[in-house]
Amino acid sequence: MPVSHTASEHCKRQLLERVRYDIPEVVTQALQNAPAGKRHPDHPLVTRLVSETQRSQAQLISHEDGIFCGKAWAEAVLQQISPDITWQWHTSDAAAIHQGQILATLTGPATALLSAETSVLHFLQTLSGISTRFSHTLSQLADTQLRVMDSLNTQPGFSNAIKYALLCGDHTAQRLDLSDLIPINENHIIACGSVVSAIENARWIDPDRPIEVTVTSFTQFSQALVAGADLIQLQNFTLPEVNAAVTERHKQQVSPMLIISGQNTCQHLPALSHTGVDYLSANALLNQPQPLNISLQFLPASA
Repeated sequence: MPVSHTASEHCKRQLLERVRYDIPEVVTQALQNAPAGKRHPDHPLVTRLVSETQRSQAQLISHEDGIFCGKAWAEAVLQQISPDITWQWHTSDAAAIHQGQILATLTGPATALLSAETSVLHFLQTLSGISTRFSHTLSQLADTQLRVMDSLNTQPGFSNAIKYALLCGDHTAQRLDLSDLIPINENHIIACGSVVSAIENARWIDPDRPIEVTVTSFTQFSQALVAGADLIQLQNFTLPEVNAAVTERHKQQVSPMLIISGQNTCQHLPALSHTGVDYLSANALLNQPQPLNISLQFLPASA
């Protein structure tokens, strides 16, 4: 069952609202988990190396091509480290960036800039890496019928940031939220006794909401197909198993959306894109993170 453009836009608006609400807490947690000298400008590890009165200027520089993401998180880090840091951006979220490009110029106490470095780069490298890989994957799929779905399972506490990075990688991707459907995974199936029982229970809870079932075997897939699941996620299926699932769906003359996911999915993407499945789970892009190479470099005092 397709997701309407209106529903997709609604999910995007909700996501942006959640992102703005989440950022302060996410950044606070990141700074709390950072090494002592990387979260307090007045920590002895910093002040013994650099004078507390020294002011410096630094640049954020990209060392490879990609899609930029993470401005708001970087700004929140700088604000929490020191109100005396100022910045000027030379790019924006969702913009294409290139090797050697200066992304931003920062000015402030040297101790504060040194303390902010690790956390600023963590957010920019991680989120830009996700946006870049997502954009690259969509380019690979441009001439196929396979689309990417921003599915449900992402890192706790960081899920909205990841979803925002995917949004920066592509403005038209389909997005589903937990409020849009009833997800059933392996533990639900075990607890209910079978795939069929899990789906029947979900229908009883809310007969009008679509049901997504994650299956790990062809037997489970066949049961979900017969039981009337609306979306079936094929977790770690091999290429022959994916082809068999598409064939079985055609034989049964039913039309649940098929989603492929798993650790090795992206390695076989060209072949999988021509099998007849409907979606690639965005989670498949997150199993092996590839941070974008971005650095923070101090400028000489005379610059």
